[in-house]
Amino acid sequence: MSQPSTLGARIKAIRRVAGMGQDALAQALGFSTRSLISWERDVVEPPLGVVRQLCRDHEVDVGWLVFGTDTTPARHHGPADWPRYERLLAMIEALRVDVGLRLKPGRCQVLARSLYDEGDDADADTRRRLRHMLLALSQGD
Repeated sequence: MSQPSTLGARIKAIRRVAGMGQDALAQALGFSTRSLISWERDVVEPPLGVVRQLCRDHEVDVGWLVFGTDTTPARHHGPADWPRYERLLAMIEALRVDVGLRLKPGRCQVLARSLYDEGDDADADTRRRLRHMLLALSQGD
């Protein structure tokens, strides 16, 4: 089983994806190459301002950078489309009731967030797949 990545490994991944050397990234961040090396090696953690700048300049998700478990940069999704999320949540809730499935509190929100993150919209194919999945879950009780 592979080990989870570290903050330093994720900083290094950002630098490599950007095609930058340590000197170039350090200069862009306003720090010494020695500081960058110490962050990449997890000797010390970078200042919060550096984390913000990395996320902003390289369009990576702050959650991935700080808490990620792999070294594939997750892109920042931008501002949330709350009306779309609410439509997905309402669709899931209606389908849940339709198939007679009882879920623990918060599970519909998890499903809605998953669909939201995947970019699936409330089209007929998504409804059909979700209904089949909820039916399968309801029969497992």
